[in-house]
Amino acid sequence: MKPKLFALLILLATGATTAPNASSKPVVITPTDPVLHKHGRWDSASGTWWAGSGFQFVVSDLTLLTLHLGNQTTTPLAVAAVRVDYGDFTAVNVIPGTNVIPIPTGSKKDNRVVHINMEGWENNYMHLERIELNSEAVVKPYKPSPQCFQPIETRDSLSAGQPPGSARSLPPPRMEPVSVRPRVLPQNALPLIWYSSLNVVREPAQGKSV
Repeated sequence: MKPKLFALLILLATGATTAPNASSKPVVITPTDPVLHKHGRWDSASGTWWAGSGFQFVVSDLTLLTLHLGNQTTTPLAVAAVRVDYGDFTAVNVIPGTNVIPIPTGSKKDNRVVHINMEGWENNYMHLERIELNSEAVVKPYKPSPQCFQPIETRDSLSAGQPPGSARSLPPPRMEPVSVRPRVLPQNALPLIWYSSLNVVREPAQGKSV
């Protein structure tokens, strides 16, 4: 075989093995993607700083989750509450740019439900640009429970001082065992009212007594 022809074959073979595989591209979820179920209060820039606001989605074959946050995200960091498959919330520090979110071990083939909420109650803004998953991940629409109660949490009320913040304040734990979906709508300095399967609790505005 001629040397030039041999060199050409080697070059082609090398290129074939190193060429990028289109299937290796990450799965991207944008803030407006219908598979992403957002809750709480969000602004027009796809950002939120309201404690308890966040999003959830369903995915199978999940091995990698990366949050890409915009430059409006609180610096030096913001704190999010993350959980997978309705386990315990874990506090995760996030910054503007790329944030790799730890995924607990589980069956990759099964559907997994990912929740990410804002944990703090001030100076904690998350500017969501996109979510990237591993290329094998299959995202499916999240179907919220038809049963929904809406807690309205005041600043420095039941969520303040809770580890981790509003993520494990009283309303969500009370609702989850009976398969009720909590929907948090924070309202600073307004009366707190939440409805549960057992009772109605009212808290007066700050600085006032009943």
